[in-house]
Amino acid sequence: MPVQPDAFRKALRTAGELYLPGPVTCLIPHLLRHARATHLYESGMALWDVQKVLGHIWASTTVGYLSTVQADPELACSPHAGRSAG
Repeated sequence: MPVQPDAFRKALRTAGELYLPGPVTCLIPHLLRHARATHLYESGMALWDVQKVLGHIWASTTVGYLSTVQADPELACSPHAGRSAG
């Protein structure tokens, strides 16, 4: 029998309480989605590719997922914006 969503959420919550001492102690599936997006972007994946992985229609939604990234996604993309305009 496949794992049901409630069982997965409960297992994440328990793991967070047991193993996460830092600022994040409550794990939820959506937090993992944000973390994956951040790791992909920080490892060099282009914003547009992260957007595709997440299935977002709007790049602005993807940028919201990257709010904890050290580099600013909008600034990282601005040098490329000039090339498309000219």
